[in-house]
Amino acid sequence: MAVVVQTEDFTADVFPFKQPVPYDVNLDRSAAVPFGQAIVNEQFAINSTGAGDDASVNIGMFLPPNYCSMLRSLHFQKNNASVGVFGDGNIGLAYQNPGGPYGKTMAALPESDYLWWSLVLSEQQPTILRDGSTIYFASWAIADKTTNTTAMTVSQGTDSPMNVPLWVDPTYPGRTAVINLTTIGATNATSVRLNAVFDLFTYEQAHSAEVMSSPRRLAT
Repeated sequence: MAVVVQTEDFTADVFPFKQPVPYDVNLDRSAAVPFGQAIVNEQFAINSTGAGDDASVNIGMFLPPNYCSMLRSLHFQKNNASVGVFGDGNIGLAYQNPGGPYGKTMAALPESDYLWWSLVLSEQQPTILRDGSTIYFASWAIADKTTNTTAMTVSQGTDSPMNVPLWVDPTYPGRTAVINLTTIGATNATSVRLNAVFDLFTYEQAHSAEVMSSPRRLAT
């Protein structure tokens, strides 16, 4: 019996926004408008494991340095011709204090010290595609930490990864966000889709009270 570990790491793509005015000209007006977004949009396969083996899937996301990042949305789903056995998981963020001092090595900020939340998996739902084939899909959602069984209703102030500003030293070698899934026993190969969108704020923006004291917005 063995634990079969699969690691998938992705680097986010950066999409800057066209800003109405330079931040240094009118910071109060544009501080809460993100500089842009970092997006991880990937589809990949979770490998099958044989009888007697357990599976552990470790998914990492690297966000661009020199920005304060905030998770805007997370969509994580699996789809397969057959029902997979992967169940609940968790998501961790490499939170560090605003302005430092920062942990610059994995020893200084091991993933065990990340901030972690539970992910719960919805029931499998069948969908018939236009070619007549049937697939089953299910999505993971951030869990309600009081019950750990239902999806969290995220609002400003909720204990949620969507409300946590990520300040990570540019030289830190670790991953900014991590998703872990585990299963006990054999499992089928499973196709998964990950879409995570992070708002990016420059350090000048992030030090403005408007970013953390008002709802984030995409336009002034």
